[in-house]
Amino acid sequence: MRSPSGRSRSVGDGSTDPGPGGGWLAAHRWLMLCLGWLFFGIGLLGTVLPVLPTTPFMLLALWAFSIGSSRFHAWLYHHRLFGPPLRRFERDRVIPLWGKAVAFASMAASFLWIWLGAGAPWYGLAATG
Repeated sequence: MRSPSGRSRSVGDGSTDPGPGGGWLAAHRWLMLCLGWLFFGIGLLGTVLPVLPTTPFMLLALWAFSIGSSRFHAWLYHHRLFGPPLRRFERDRVIPLWGKAVAFASMAASFLWIWLGAGAPWYGLAATG
């Protein structure tokens, strides 16, 4: 229930009534929290699967956590493994040159393997590069 000042007040059972629009805000935060964990999970898979990039999904997870949960945002931002690249990206706003080089080399190696080793047809090669 709303008090005359417009603030939420207790409704008698210890909970507070968020007032108009409060349910939408809570649902939005839960959605962003779930998206954050989804992006984190995909990024975590990217640490072991060469076809999935890790950093973009961790950046998306950090963004979603910044809306959904300040606690998880701080946890990911200061994480021992994933935190340093996220902090570098925030500071420099660029993926470092060595990261670009590793990405290019792994994509080139994958293309060469498909071309020379897998015997893919021409349309398969065209789809990959």
